[in-house]
Amino acid sequence: MDQFNTREIASITWGTIFIVALIFFSLKNPQLRNSLIALIKAFFQTKIITSIIFTTSYLALIILLLSQLKIWDFSQIDVC
Repeated sequence: MDQFNTREIASITWGTIFIVALIFFSLKNPQLRNSLIALIKAFFQTKIITSIIFTTSYLALIILLLSQLKIWDFSQIDVC
């Protein structure tokens, strides 16, 4: 756990609490459950997934290019 700072731990904790609460309340409320299912389906639409893939690829290529030009160093990326 010493890989994560306190802000990351707090974000993970609150995110987990939020997701558990959503699941708990969606079991009792069918309208909320249907809304959550629609939200998940909307997120996995082809246009959104394609946009995420292109953005991630663009960012990776820019980082690789800047690394080759000795402008960017991979130690500057905050990866646990």
